[in-house]
Amino acid sequence: MDRLADLAEFWNQLPAFRAVAETEHLKDAARKLGVGAPALSRSVRLLEERLGTQLFVREGRGLRLNEAGRRLLESARIAMNHLDEAQLALRGETLSGPVHIASSGVVTTSYLLPAIIELRADHAGLVPVLSGPPPHDVVLRLQRGLLDVAFTSDVIDAPGLVREHLGTETSGLYCGTGHPLHGRTDITIDEACEHDFVGPPQASGRASEGWPRDKPRRLGAIVDQMRIGLEFCASGHFLAVLPDALARSYGRDLWRLPVDLDSRVDLFALLRESTGTRGRAEVVVDAVRRKIESSDVTETR
Repeated sequence: MDRLADLAEFWNQLPAFRAVAETEHLKDAARKLGVGAPALSRSVRLLEERLGTQLFVREGRGLRLNEAGRRLLESARIAMNHLDEAQLALRGETLSGPVHIASSGVVTTSYLLPAIIELRADHAGLVPVLSGPPPHDVVLRLQRGLLDVAFTSDVIDAPGLVREHLGTETSGLYCGTGHPLHGRTDITIDEACEHDFVGPPQASGRASEGWPRDKPRRLGAIVDQMRIGLEFCASGHFLAVLPDALARSYGRDLWRLPVDLDSRVDLFALLRESTGTRGRAEVVVDAVRRKIESSDVTETR
């Protein structure tokens, strides 16, 4: 068979393989592609025969990718992503249509929103689609093409993805109007511990918000996102460790207590490897980076 014809036949089998590989479930993959499970199973078998190797470990009715399958899946994702970028560029649609973004906390409120507003001033057809999936879902959604870019403070490395450092954000200890410590300029960290805090679940620890692990405190309210914690803090009933940019963007009377937490949070963008063409994800990342770099309290590397 001619090499080009052989490659075309191989390429036609990849969507079925990718659907099965990403779900590891024939019925779910068949539903996703709108075909029957038996036809999908046959397609996978034919692909394995073509390559001369198994791509899955069969476990009863279940399927699990083996090492060869993982290598092929990574290559298929990269190839499909590159072709998708090319067709968007050729259609002139790189900076129009939906751009799927995952973000939470300081990046969303303080930097992403103004960056998107600035971008849409020049590219009105760009439509941000924001979500806040759990961190463990972000990698899979990026790899599967369900997300274009994710902003996070977690150090994440995964096949086919690129992590870019955007800056380092400082945090401080805050209270709202009406709190007994509001306006104080001479407080110790031990005195602060005598008051109720709002914060993330204890298991999240310092990585979430920056409170020192060796200083026990009393959590009067527990939240999974510190944007909500900010509202608790502003009520005047709770102390909170907040990113300075987040507190600054709130625009109401929050008081930063003179307690040095020595807390810094790294901000990252996570996106798929690119061919070098600047796509939607790269443009959004550049816009957010500019906002971070223009912040007076942000240290960039």
